[in-house]
Amino acid sequence: AMYRVVMRAHAMEVTKEGKANQEKRLATISDLIDQTRRRYEAMISSPEERALYQEVGKEWDAYAAATKKAVELSYADMGKTTNEVGDYLTKVLGPIGGRVDAALQRDIELNTKSADQSTRDAESTYDSALYIVVAILSAAVIVGDRCKIENNASLFEQDDAATFSSEHLVSAMRTNVAAPVLLAQALHAQLPPDARGVVI
Repeated sequence: AMYRVVMRAHAMEVTKEGKANQEKRLATISDLIDQTRRRYEAMISSPEERALYQEVGKEWDAYAAATKKAVELSYADMGKTTNEVGDYLTKVLGPIGGRVDAALQRDIELNTKSADQSTRDAESTYDSALYIVVAILSAAVIVGDRCKIENNASLFEQDDAATFSSEHLVSAMRTNVAAPVLLAQALHAQLPPDARGVVI
């Protein structure tokens, strides 16, 4: 969006110096976009995401090439009553920019979908990991003829009456109820016959 704003500013400048300054801004933004693209490319994790990334890249390259033509028209319009660059921005550059936006939106939606799935997978992994942690902790705290577990379970998550959901409830119950009960259960199973267990 900033790139487009600067391109329009270039078209509105009435001096060569002003246009040159806007070109420098375009070059700076373009470099930042190229750096971001290289960083993102290294994080692509699926063929579908790579295909979308290539689509975004193709549309962006077309937009960058069309911008060079717009800059030429911007200089050519200086001192004239014609506004070829304005027409070019509206009829040529605008539609290409729209395709860039659409491709980016599809990529964002794919990443959002992947993130949601990762969250669900992480919850499943958490359930399995919890049992492992319970076993390790309960085995580690046995001392002599006594065993103690200090339960400090808590869940810090913002919610309110309008946004509270069944997912929030399940998450809170898992941490604040299920974990302490499982810890106590594992502790009881490992106590020697004459030992006393304490859950605080």
